[in-house]
Amino acid sequence: MKSITLLWISVFTLAFSSSNYAQPVKVEIARQPIEVEMKTDFPQNPDARFRLFKTMNLYNHILLDTRTGRITGVQCSFGEKAEGATGWVTISDKCLVANEKESKDGRFTLYKTMNLYNYIILDQENGRMWLFQYVIGDSQKTGISPIQELTGAKKPGTE
Repeated sequence: MKSITLLWISVFTLAFSSSNYAQPVKVEIARQPIEVEMKTDFPQNPDARFRLFKTMNLYNHILLDTRTGRITGVQCSFGEKAEGATGWVTISDKCLVANEKESKDGRFTLYKTMNLYNYIILDQENGRMWLFQYVIGDSQKTGISPIQELTGAKKPGTE
């Protein structure tokens, strides 16, 4: 019984320490291999006007306007010490499309990077990308900048 309890603790630790929570974890119980899939995110409609993304910070989320690329930070916490800590703040009010009226819901999406503070905003219609850095409480380090082609970089297949 102790070994099964320790095994389940190991499974949960491994599953929740992963950056991608939907990855199946392969374990062996009583010499039988099984896959355990931990899903902690609710499914979202990729064509919705607004999508909410988790950050590595337990209390902070990112709200993306998928039509314009605008970004809002959302902080949610409860408790006596967290009083007044629930709310939102505009991070980027800049529209990333030339003509907002011609844009459509689901145009932009957000990708996590291995860096805790950096995300990539992708325009799914034309492939343009922006680096989005979100550092809670530090407006000097929070912002969006376009990702440009590297000049002088050696291209694959060229010598």
